[in-house]
Amino acid sequence: MTHVNKDVYEVTAQSSLHQFQLKRVERGGSHKRAWDLYYDVMKDLVWPDAATVSRLAPPHPNRYRERDLRESINYTPGLGFLEIYDSASRYKSRRAHLMKLDLNSAPKDESAFLEQEGFYRLDHAIKLLDAVRVGYLSSTDLESKRQIQRKLINDYAGTTNDTKLLQSCIPA
Repeated sequence: MTHVNKDVYEVTAQSSLHQFQLKRVERGGSHKRAWDLYYDVMKDLVWPDAATVSRLAPPHPNRYRERDLRESINYTPGLGFLEIYDSASRYKSRRAHLMKLDLNSAPKDESAFLEQEGFYRLDHAIKLLDAVRVGYLSSTDLESKRQIQRKLINDYAGTTNDTKLLQSCIPA
């Protein structure tokens, strides 16, 4: 079954050898359905405010920009990992730029855009999880969960900048 933006088809084997049936299951791929579902949940949640919801579930016409970029990188041969064609100095410059995610400025390229969007989704998920926990955990248990999150970030964040950004997502 294909699952990109195009129609979804199911291939089934027939009774005899080497005969297959191709049947269109639906129009539009399952990625589009998944992103639409995510956007609907974000809009219904309306947390913590309208500006955050608008960022996480952008209105048309830019609604699928992130999805389309990620799909083209993942499913189009030759796209993604374009840095392999860069000179050493260009790669070093591009890498330095991506290693310093600046949330206060507009992204310089598609890679930076994807990094920013990924961070905003992660930030939202961490804060939402914490808000839910506040409702049912004691302050001691809540702090214990936050400490576990901090340790995971320290152990797995790629750079000092990543560590600082992710630690800023966890409420004090």
